[in-house]
Amino acid sequence: MQRVKFGLTSRVSKLFGAIFCAVIPLVFVATAPAQPTNLAVTVHHAPSLNGNGRIEGSLQQLLGENVTLNGGFTLTGDLLVPGTPTLRVNGNPIFAGTIAGTGGTSPGGYQITLNGNCSLNHLRTRINPVSLPTVLATPPTPFKAEGDYKTVVLVDEERADCRVFNMRLG
Repeated sequence: MQRVKFGLTSRVSKLFGAIFCAVIPLVFVATAPAQPTNLAVTVHHAPSLNGNGRIEGSLQQLLGENVTLNGGFTLTGDLLVPGTPTLRVNGNPIFAGTIAGTGGTSPGGYQITLNGNCSLNHLRTRINPVSLPTVLATPPTPFKAEGDYKTVVLVDEERADCRVFNMRLG
């Protein structure tokens, strides 16, 4: 018994593969998350964004307060804010537009201002605030002896960072 190959099968599989490869990416694009993944800074209160400053990534502001991007300030990512602020544009900023999220509509009654030649990717509104982690009020004691080892804690106040090393005495 001999097998007979039909040309239709290979054409159907190619057509199915082409449709499958075209439709699946569209599904992922349509369901892409509304928030960017390059969040660089999270702040409670409105920051001062002036001059030739630059933030590489996105900034999330947790409270509904007036914020202004002045002069040549550059925010390479998005500005994420809660609720529904009003937008005021003065000068010639580089701005990709506003994207409304799915979070709450309040607070309102505050303003985002883009002045001069500042640069902002997107203003993302209706972003629900996140909780910030708790930070210790005082840094740990720099030196603490434990048995035959000495625990050394190096505190870098500029970077708000500390590292712990266990060192053998003697």
